[in-house]
Amino acid sequence: MSTFKKAQSILRPIFDQYWKDFSKANIDKVIAYYHPDALVVEAGKGGVFGKEAIKQEKTDFNENTGKAPMKVTNENYQMTPDYIIYDAEYEIRSSKSGLQKGRFSQIWKKNKDDYLILREEYSADSPADDNIAKSSEGITADTPPDDKVTKSYDRTTA
Repeated sequence: MSTFKKAQSILRPIFDQYWKDFSKANIDKVIAYYHPDALVVEAGKGGVFGKEAIKQEKTDFNENTGKAPMKVTNENYQMTPDYIIYDAEYEIRSSKSGLQKGRFSQIWKKNKDDYLILREEYSADSPADDNIAKSSEGITADTPPDDKVTKSYDRTTA
């Protein structure tokens, strides 16, 4: 099994539950996915450190967007013995905040039998900018392009 597939098989169910909890604004459950030393960064703007600050950031985000569908595309997974890196593009359409597009990356650290988010970084393109910056997207020799997937997370039904 490729490292892409192995990382995906481990992290996908965890991320799906994380997103369900976030979509339902179960912020206390969401915070449980974060490592005690976690850091959340908005690229080029700043970041927050620690669970309490992250809790406030996630609460503010939910208040600013309201319930809105999120589409995730071009997912990439990379794995080392103690970490899984998850990287993807996202699109959120919200009646409160309009269209938001960007990239996000999460570094999940193995913690006993679980994985917790140690670092999360996201960027948000301006609504007028339809071009999401593209890179090599972390494709490795054992990650064929057809491993890329599109997944939608619907916050409107939460």
